Amino acid sequence: SPVDPWMAIFKRGGKYLAGNDDARAGTPDSRIRFRVPETGAYDLVLRDLLRRGGSDFAYRIEIGPARQGITLGIPKYARKGQTRQVVAIPRGGRMATLITVTRENVKGAVRIVSDPLPNGVTLRAPKIPANVNQIPVVFEATSGTPLGGTLLPLTGHLEGSKKSISGPLRHRVELAYGPPNNAVYTSHTVNRLAVGIVKPHPILLDLVAPKAPLSRSGAMNLKLRIERRDGFQGKVICSLLFRPPGVGAGTVTFEPKQTERTLRINANGKAALGQWPLV
Repeated sequence: SPVDPWMAIFKRGGKYLAGNDDARAGTPDSRIRFRVPETGAYDLVLRDLLRRGGSDFAYRIEIGPARQGITLGIPKYARKGQTRQVVAIPRGGRMATLITVTRENVKGAVRIVSDPLPNGVTLRAPKIPANVNQIPVVFEATSGTPLGGTLLPLTGHLEGSKKSISGPLRHRVELAYGPPNNAVYTSHTVNRLAVGIVKPHPILLDLVAPKAPLSRSGAMNLKLRIERRDGFQGKVICSLLFRPPGVGAGTVTFEPKQTERTLRINANGKAALGQWPLV
């Protein structure tokens, strides 16, 4: 259907209560999560966003009780394609990626579990705190881990809930997309993360752990070192994959042959307290 729906709920008589255009990136479909304030009559309005219409502008509306659940994912770094959607772990090294959680009508921290892991691979996955929706996880492979690939299941478990709530990874793979409007014509959703063991990288990065905490309305210099291997003398750009709430940081560039730099981070007056991973 060519319809690009816009949907809204009104109190009978005309008062606007809630509306939505695109429920999520990559799809024009609308979705409203709505708590009914009182018993009464309500109007659901649907129209094309550009006020178009025709015999082929088909649509379907579904109404049901709100679902409780969680879903894991990897953030999109490009509108289409699989850029940084896979994990390539160098032998004897590490690879980090962000894991996001979508909470549907639930609150609380989420624990990430992966079982089983390939031989020689470990996963460091801190809990996703209740006040954030993503956290960096780090995969590490020993120097003797065989080269190869696998599809890895990831599951999130909600903590602090009276009933057991868990959810899988949901990853959308665009199989065919293009003109007009760079539209997706074929896609498939999977519940596995593509993980590969690859040859060692030509650099190792080391962050010197600070000896004191970062205080609110304060700043800190982090010392970064890189070890160059196999004759690599090129430029290296470093930035934080994840920033704790209220924390800011810039980007550090190692010029050719440089091995040590300083990254400055700062916290505003309302930065979230606690222990946070820096990757």
